[in-house]
Amino acid sequence: MILYRNLPIKRKLMLIGLVTNGVAVILLSVIFGVGEWLEQRSRAVTTIAVHAGIIADNAAPALMFSDEKAANEVLARLGRETTIVHAVLQNTFGEVVARFHRPVRNKVVPSLPAADEHLFFSDQLVYAKNVVHAGETVGILYLQSDLQDLYWTMWRQLLLIAAAMAVALALALFLFTRLQKSISDPIDSLVAAMTH
Repeated sequence: MILYRNLPIKRKLMLIGLVTNGVAVILLSVIFGVGEWLEQRSRAVTTIAVHAGIIADNAAPALMFSDEKAANEVLARLGRETTIVHAVLQNTFGEVVARFHRPVRNKVVPSLPAADEHLFFSDQLVYAKNVVHAGETVGILYLQSDLQDLYWTMWRQLLLIAAAMAVALALALFLFTRLQKSISDPIDSLVAAMTH
């Protein structure tokens, strides 16, 4: 505080302006970043829930008739969806009827969610969906999605936010150095006149 008190008025004005703008820019960046983070996670859950609904509808007859071949064919279609790394279809007794996995990116998750729920694990999202046929639950589907692509997208967006923040602060510094003279020069003249 003593250092601030001894600063010339030009520096005080510049410091006040920069701190005020800096806090505002940082606060807005954090709010935007957190909002974007939550939106991306929500979008990932919605996407996996839609996939799960379609797969569960297609797999219901196979589970109803315990047709492992048909169930595996349904899950094999996940090969086109690059973010899905693991899927399991279980009947009502908890027995695995079909399984799909992408070995390169598949990770074991510590626990499974309840039906129609999701769980996030570091870079994985797991979703569980009841498989229903004619109003009767015939099994459950577990889908595991890899979130690495989502996180890379988030990092790129956060870097853009940081770059925008740096540009905004640099612009504020430039403007304050130019505009502070219009306030500090008359005050300096007044002080000089009073001291003579």
